[in-house]
Amino acid sequence: MAILTVGSSSQYKTISAAVLSSQSGDTINVTTGTYTNDFLTINHSLNLVAVGGVVKLVATAQPTNGKGYIDEGGAGVSVGITGFDISGVTVDDQNGAAIRYEGGTLTLSNVTIHNNQEGLLANPDANGVITISGSNFTANGAGDGYSHNIYVGNIASLTVQNSTITAAQVGHDIKSRAASTTITGNVITDGSNGTASYEIDLPNGGVADIENNYIQKGVNAQNPIAISFGEEGNLHANSSLKVAGNVLVNTSPSSNSTSLKNASGIVADMTNNSLFGWSAVSIGQVNISGTKTLTAEPTQPVAPIVAPPTPPPPTSTLPDTLVLTVSEDAWQGDAQFKVSVDGVDLGQTFTATASHAAGATQQIAISGNWGANAHSISATFINDAYGGNSAADRNLYLHSVNYDGHDSPNSSATYLGNETKTFNLASPISSDTLILTVAEDAWQGDAQFKVSVDGVDVGQTFTATASHAAGATQQITIAGNWGANAHTVSASFVNDAYGGSSATDRNLYVAGVNYNGHNVPNSSATFLSNETNTFSLAAPAPTFIRLHLAEDAYLGDAQYSVAIDGKQAAPNGTVTALNNAGNTFDLSIATAVASGWHDLALSFLNDAYGGSAATDRNLYSKGIDVNGTPVSGGAFTLLSEGAHHVAFFVP
Repeated sequence: MAILTVGSSSQYKTISAAVLSSQSGDTINVTTGTYTNDFLTINHSLNLVAVGGVVKLVATAQPTNGKGYIDEGGAGVSVGITGFDISGVTVDDQNGAAIRYEGGTLTLSNVTIHNNQEGLLANPDANGVITISGSNFTANGAGDGYSHNIYVGNIASLTVQNSTITAAQVGHDIKSRAASTTITGNVITDGSNGTASYEIDLPNGGVADIENNYIQKGVNAQNPIAISFGEEGNLHANSSLKVAGNVLVNTSPSSNSTSLKNASGIVADMTNNSLFGWSAVSIGQVNISGTKTLTAEPTQPVAPIVAPPTPPPPTSTLPDTLVLTVSEDAWQGDAQFKVSVDGVDLGQTFTATASHAAGATQQIAISGNWGANAHSISATFINDAYGGNSAADRNLYLHSVNYDGHDSPNSSATYLGNETKTFNLASPISSDTLILTVAEDAWQGDAQFKVSVDGVDVGQTFTATASHAAGATQQITIAGNWGANAHTVSASFVNDAYGGSSATDRNLYVAGVNYNGHNVPNSSATFLSNETNTFSLAAPAPTFIRLHLAEDAYLGDAQYSVAIDGKQAAPNGTVTALNNAGNTFDLSIATAVASGWHDLALSFLNDAYGGSAATDRNLYSKGIDVNGTPVSGGAFTLLSEGAHHVAFFVP
């Protein structure tokens, strides 16, 4: 679960290159800017995050995949997109989408999608889930009546919340064939330029909840009806419709304008809505109560933009995650254990609290800088206790070990006494990035050089092409598995040439070395002959921070990010420990911070709410400790997306 960076001075220059290099579960942080015709095909789980401002994806040519600017997803795939602006997508069949969904779980936060033939076009997936929050869909549609701002096929669930959906071109603002559709807290309008048909079209019914929206039918609307339910038949089982607490405004000149058409044959509920300008409230079987008729057109609100904060590019890189799944037999106290990687103790004592007899487990997640090469991982049970029978016996059970998304084979173990068990894991992915900024004096050919890390040649010969005399530089990026502990990095000039004057001299210049986001001090050098220069990078002393997390799960598990002093401190993750069962997910972070006060921000990334306590996804911090000492204010609850900040002190 690595973090990749994109930008003019980052690890990758294009988003598509980063996507091709990414592994399932990675996060790609994209620096603000405009990326033209950088089309993406994503078929594994991935998070795309805009950093430093909006990332604009502009299509001036047809997408190479023939579908959309971003063609993403598939059964079981989870993709998150935050902070992107996508426009200009066209294809010959009039279905050029900003985002073409192919299945799985898609979460859109703080995105703007405008002036495309289709905004979001989603293929069917019976288990698919799409959540849109804090976003803006404007002026999408090819004008043919078959393309829309949002068009979702037969999936399990669509949620649109706290967003602005406006000015669809002839098609609908929202069309959903989902088994469950929740539309809450949005502004959905034609405005003065929109020519939409329906504002909301649910042609196959489903369980639909339309609450607390501002919905406006405009003067250029193609259809006099705002909300349509079940007009194509083939209804989902257990279909129902609730329309409550909305402001429904009609400014079209139609003499038969209607706020709701229910063609399903099922009795719908309209409760406590405020209406202006409609010829009729509804068509079909509808229970209506609490309707308020407005005598003046209300002012259109601005939909709240509620989106998770976007983390900056990591300057303190903790790319590795070790997850141990454990349980215990508790007797006169819980089972405790220590963990080491490659023989080095991580410096913490971990506690198992999940009952093995009850079939419960818990996950202990530890972030650090070890590199994704081969490792030995050891767990040591340290407080065995036995009272003479099976009911008076403290034991530890290790169910599995996972390192950077890779399960360690044969990593289950039962500890009946104080003992150590070691597991080996070889991981094929590259987690570390070494960047050398170089230039050259070229004469009868370019300067070439070799690079080694800790005395081991990386196996390539590199060529400098940027002119030192012109003040140009270039970046040579090398991926590997070295870990962010102490290292030596060496560069060797291998093809010096000299013709007797400064104009006939081939030289190499290293302007700087960067390792996993850390600039190596004193790493500039001038190579006037075939020679080697070596630079040292010292590993910072870690501070151990542990968060005890839990969740209320609804339509998926709670996702989180953690930042320390404004910098991402661990890969974004998912909590699976249920709060109502008393379970916790322990996230441990080993990081280097100076002595003094620091800020920790825990962000909830994917809130969901279905209208009741039983249909509410929440995130809980049950406590935070630093080097084993509890932090004041470390227990809190996140009921909606956003960050909660906690101050902690390091002596």
